[in-house]
Amino acid sequence: MAFTPMMIDLYDRHVVIVGGGKVALRRAKTLLKNDAVVTVISPKAVEDIVYLWTKGQLLWKEKYIESTDLKGAFLIIVATNDPIVNYNVINWAPEESLINAAADVEKGNVAFPSFFRRGDLSISVSTNGASPQFAVKMKKELECLYNEDYGDYVDFLSVCRQLIKESFLDRYQQKLLLKEILSEEFLDRERQRSFIESLNKNGKMIERVNQNDG
Repeated sequence: MAFTPMMIDLYDRHVVIVGGGKVALRRAKTLLKNDAVVTVISPKAVEDIVYLWTKGQLLWKEKYIESTDLKGAFLIIVATNDPIVNYNVINWAPEESLINAAADVEKGNVAFPSFFRRGDLSISVSTNGASPQFAVKMKKELECLYNEDYGDYVDFLSVCRQLIKESFLDRYQQKLLLKEILSEEFLDRERQRSFIESLNKNGKMIERVNQNDG
């Protein structure tokens, strides 16, 4: 099975996590960071899940899963160590629900890649379940390559893109400038500041575009 990479907005979406162990905790933390409404269903839960529940960050139902518990779930996380329970949850899932089967990715239709963020920059790695450890290894290497400076750099790109789109320049000229700021030279904050200043000064911008075009 090959999964299609995509980004998804989970804001205010109802997510049910079946299981209360370490995998369930990892999924819960990821989902909460993305403003999902999380319900954990398990007769037992690790201490950190209980803590999140006591803080009101998620709902914990201290019980065994029933089919009715899955009603209205946008996403269902199957994360128990009981194959029979996992099998039942997958078969009980409403047709419209997305399913992540933590123990056997191919039995669901959603996979959680290894990922990290630098501000608005998100980088993820997936092996379609073939080797989660290799995905983690690749993620660590990319984290070293794309350090915290890239969060500010992406903010800079966003500001420049908006200013350039609103400028008097034609599409070709805009494209030249957008290509220019992809240079690693612009990881330097002073160069970023200078470029944004030039965007707000018509004369300097015309001169810069002419140089690029030449």
